[in-house]
Amino acid sequence: MDHPDPSPDNASMVKSKDCRIDVEFALALKNLHPSLAENFRCVECGDPVEPHKAGTGPDNVYHPAHFEHVKRNRACSLSDVYKSDSVLT
Repeated sequence: MDHPDPSPDNASMVKSKDCRIDVEFALALKNLHPSLAENFRCVECGDPVEPHKAGTGPDNVYHPAHFEHVKRNRACSLSDVYKSDSVLT
């Protein structure tokens, strides 16, 4: 099932096989079938990503649900280049 991109914010979208899904759907899939999370890929670079729930982070700042690259990719505009390698690996 292919879900349309509701906004230009591709950081909230991911590919699972050949379908684009949003972060909430990815979280639900991961919750029901954890092994499916291994198939989540960045829509820009194709590297593995993980969905993260919305909530307050260790910085005490609210963060909406989002995807993070499993390993930082400096060549991808959707990868968080501000985190240290130890956080993402």
